[in-house]
Amino acid sequence: MVKDTRFYDLLNVSPTVSPQELKKSYKLAALRYHPDKNGHSESAKQAFQQITEAYGILSDERKRKIYDRYGVSDENEIVAILASQKRAAAAAAPAATAARNMEMTPGDLFAHFFGDGFGAGGEFSFLQGNLGGHCRFNSAAKDKARDGKSRGPDIKHNLKCELKELYSGKVAKLGLTRTRLCHRCSGHGSMTSSVCGECRGQGVYSQTRRHGPLVQTWSSSCRNCSGAGTFVKSNDVCQTCRGTGYIRERKIFEVEIKPGLSNKSEIILPGEADQVISTVYGKQQVIPGDVIIIVQEQCSTGRYRRFRESDLVLTRCVVDLRTSLCGGSIYIDDHPSGRPIKLEVIPGELLNPGSIKCVENLGMPKRDNPSQYGDLYIKFCVNFPERLEPETMNVISSALASDSNIIRQENITEPSSAQTRNPDCYEEHVFSNFNEIPDLRKRRHYNSSVAGNKRHKPGGIYESEDEYSDRSYDEDAYDDGFDVYPDARPKTYRMGEEATTAS
Repeated sequence: MVKDTRFYDLLNVSPTVSPQELKKSYKLAALRYHPDKNGHSESAKQAFQQITEAYGILSDERKRKIYDRYGVSDENEIVAILASQKRAAAAAAPAATAARNMEMTPGDLFAHFFGDGFGAGGEFSFLQGNLGGHCRFNSAAKDKARDGKSRGPDIKHNLKCELKELYSGKVAKLGLTRTRLCHRCSGHGSMTSSVCGECRGQGVYSQTRRHGPLVQTWSSSCRNCSGAGTFVKSNDVCQTCRGTGYIRERKIFEVEIKPGLSNKSEIILPGEADQVISTVYGKQQVIPGDVIIIVQEQCSTGRYRRFRESDLVLTRCVVDLRTSLCGGSIYIDDHPSGRPIKLEVIPGELLNPGSIKCVENLGMPKRDNPSQYGDLYIKFCVNFPERLEPETMNVISSALASDSNIIRQENITEPSSAQTRNPDCYEEHVFSNFNEIPDLRKRRHYNSSVAGNKRHKPGGIYESEDEYSDRSYDEDAYDDGFDVYPDARPKTYRMGEEATTAS
């Protein structure tokens, strides 16, 4: 249906006229009102200008569609009409459309109503005869203008998961309170509305005055509907949202935690965020953002740490002296899998304090393939007794004195002095008990204020200083001050240092 027929009436044609008939009628009207044939009268000049303007609009298919839809040909008038329609819709449904057009340009408004019909490649031509050019907008603005909405913010939530839950996987239920459009009225705030008869739903009243070749147009808000364009009766207001167009709802999400997920992994629930947000202009409908679940890894025992993606580090496994020297069985009851683990130490495989061993396929499931597992690295602490019985010492001393590995090590350590040393030339002393432990930390060559050597903890547990892995030192400055830490340089400890600090 045609909005206005003034241009068609000037050419004496109907709104359904074909281009050929339109051209024929224009020629007849132009000959009739041409100034040369009417003595250059003022009325003939004005009529001829109106006929020429009407034919210029109606002969162009694109301009004719715009005129048929809005009844005007001036760009400013059309922009005013579109803005009034936005305000009218916002007044009827404030939550659904309020403040949508606050940042929209005229190009965005036209793109919203005409899509890609105004040219390809992100541009459109509009009334080139009057404007002498074309407007241009980028693809992001075009995507925004197509549905008139921008994308809303994401909602992020931290989900705490135990290490055993990340090992086996689980399904967590999360409750989220969000703002969504009212399902009953579809965000309009009312079931029905009446169009204002004064402005015909446009919300503005426009007037045009022509002064020779110049056209003056001005618009004002409709006094009858206060610029809304529609009326909503009190009986038609939606009772679910009470006319706001939006509601606050609480939804329960079931989030699947797959085996092998690591710390700070993200689980995305697309399009589940707020559909209506608060802005400085009021409530605004947006394209819902995503709900992002961020995994926060926790370990109840504190003994396990993640190394790389699928490997685990058992930071402290206490063994007795006999097992560390002679071998035996080690039992682990708190493995993240929930299974009891038994490890066999082969006799002759000595476990030094702070040494690290690796067990294959006892790590975390691999994220890409949960049927495969990483490795488990174990750092051992030796529980030394306070003292030994004399009989035990005699047996151990005799056994060690005849062991070929011990003899070979003594010869390598002191090859010359061990044979020429005279014990009768040395003073004899014994150890005594003390109450306060002196500060034996060595500060020289360290870049950190925290330093330490091996320590003897209460209960007889002999372990490495954990802070050692956090210190840095100069390789050239490695002197005899580290003799009390003989295994600080072997590769086994370097692997342990990396493992304990990687998580």
